[in-house]
Amino acid sequence: MRCPSVTPIVAPVQMARIWLAGRTAVSVVLIAGSLMGAGCGGSPAASSKSPSLPSPSPTPGLSPPPGGPVPTQLQGDWFFHRDDGWVQLSLNGEQYVLRGISNPTFGAPAFGSVVVNGDEIDFYNGDQCKISLPGGVGRYRWTVSAGVLLLSPLNDDPCGRKEDLANIRYQRQIT
Repeated sequence: MRCPSVTPIVAPVQMARIWLAGRTAVSVVLIAGSLMGAGCGGSPAASSKSPSLPSPSPTPGLSPPPGGPVPTQLQGDWFFHRDDGWVQLSLNGEQYVLRGISNPTFGAPAFGSVVVNGDEIDFYNGDQCKISLPGGVGRYRWTVSAGVLLLSPLNDDPCGRKEDLANIRYQRQIT
């Protein structure tokens, strides 16, 4: 007998897979198995312990670039002025957001993931990029001097972020 509640449960799981973009694909599969069991009259605990579930294995090529969260000295908001207004770069944990401030031509904010490995910062999983890992990574060398953040490109960022990242001098305040 087919479980009629599987279809509504699958849609949120697919959305979670897109949001996580390969970070924990195995966890998403286990959640889906657990929810499908619960929707068919079983309990989530019983379904998640079922011996019929496959052993988790990592998906090759979907790992984020090496590195960790944004260091303290880079965390927070950075600003630069371009001809059409201000751009704000927010760096927190392993997330970034680029948005226009008093900038009518900037469009919708762009967000994604970021990791830092020494003096390299990698931007990936951009919401407006649509290039899955291992592609879609913009690599930059970062330096902070006299309160100014400079991002120097290490590759040709394939996702359009370079307009607001490459060789831009960001400052902590709008002046």
